[in-house]
Amino acid sequence: MVHLKLVQYAAAITGIVLLLISCNNDDDVVSEKDLITGTWKMTAQQRISGKDGTLLQNEEVTGCDTLEDYIFTREGTFIFTNYRQTTNGECERREDRDVKGAYTYASNTLTFTENESQDTIAFHVPVLTAATMHLKENTGDYNGDGVKDIDLIIFNK
Repeated sequence: MVHLKLVQYAAAITGIVLLLISCNNDDDVVSEKDLITGTWKMTAQQRISGKDGTLLQNEEVTGCDTLEDYIFTREGTFIFTNYRQTTNGECERREDRDVKGAYTYASNTLTFTENESQDTIAFHVPVLTAATMHLKENTGDYNGDGVKDIDLIIFNK
């Protein structure tokens, strides 16, 4: 009788341990670096009032700009491809205008450093999912109300 209780107790403990191990699987955790890594397309640029949050301007990406890629590698490099419309209306890749460099991501801030000029620009990242990324920057007072307005760039994978 005592032997049977020990077996049941051991089986119960083993079951609990297996349940805890299977529920704590770190392989399912996706890092922010993994979310950023990949090819993104800019879909819109918005300008938002810094004073009251109203939408001042919304520009959907159209034409040759829809072909441009924003590629982020796991190693922390980026390339922004560039296209332009030719005189006959076709879209042409302009590799000489591509922007390449390094990026870092920390504390919801994505910082770019261009290789050629070493210029650095940082954006706040209020939205980052596997399919959507928003880059936000307070740049200037576009509507003249005395408060810096917000530029928001929207990307989709």
